[in-house]
Amino acid sequence: MVMAMVMGMVVGCANERPTELPVVVEEGAAPGASAPAESVAAEPAAPPWIGVIRAAAAVDVTAPHPGQLMVLDVRPGDRVEAGQVLATLRDPEAEDELAATEAALRSSRAEVEQARVELDAAKHELAVAERLHGSGVGRRADVEAARFERRRTEAALARTRAAAAERRVRCDQLRRHVDELTIRASHEGQVAQRYYDPGARVLRDAPVVRLIHDDARWVRFAVARDPMPTIGSRVRVSLDDGTILAAEVRHVAPEVDAVAGMMFVDARIETAQPLDPGTSAWVRAGT
Repeated sequence: MVMAMVMGMVVGCANERPTELPVVVEEGAAPGASAPAESVAAEPAAPPWIGVIRAAAAVDVTAPHPGQLMVLDVRPGDRVEAGQVLATLRDPEAEDELAATEAALRSSRAEVEQARVELDAAKHELAVAERLHGSGVGRRADVEAARFERRRTEAALARTRAAAAERRVRCDQLRRHVDELTIRASHEGQVAQRYYDPGARVLRDAPVVRLIHDDARWVRFAVARDPMPTIGSRVRVSLDDGTILAAEVRHVAPEVDAVAGMMFVDARIETAQPLDPGTSAWVRAGT
């Protein structure tokens, strides 16, 4: 019933001839001239591009050595300062070797001290033997024996010093190794991602935390058609809270992204206020 009424209204409207309105010709106009249009339809504005606020750089903080992740207190969104501790690893083998090498170094230092005492004694014995021989009391053989003993103790001191130096270098290497198991932020910024949880086994050079630079004053947007922004051109960036900021195009991708089918454009936002990375934005050409 309702469908029939609707169809009838459509047919009736189609058969009804529209009422012809009289043509009003302005005084002085040529016969047959049509009246000017009251208004010209405005050209539709180009749709905005969808963009996202991003930081100038992002860095994956990696593990310098393999080990077990003991502490990871930061989470995505946390702001960190340069030098702040992000995570702590543990390498039991390196810690045990460091303890053994430190004990060996203490032993080498004691051997160096003992060799120094023996050398002082040998020098004293040589001086006594030479004095006695010079006075006609001592024997020449005693002088030669004392000189030999001095050379022997000099060599022993040099050997123990070399062993102590080698162990000291190894201790320094192991201390650096253990110190580097405490992973620190290379610069201030914001944690974007963490790749492991405490207790996990982390390999050498594996990323532990992704840290983005605190200078989030860039917008990246994708362009699928003309007009294509050029380097140095101006754009307007509209945030979700209604803020409109000016920006300048700094980078344009040289080719179309194979996955997205678009070209990515980066623009530097001209503002001193901090912006949150990952915030969506609308980008329009012009100032």
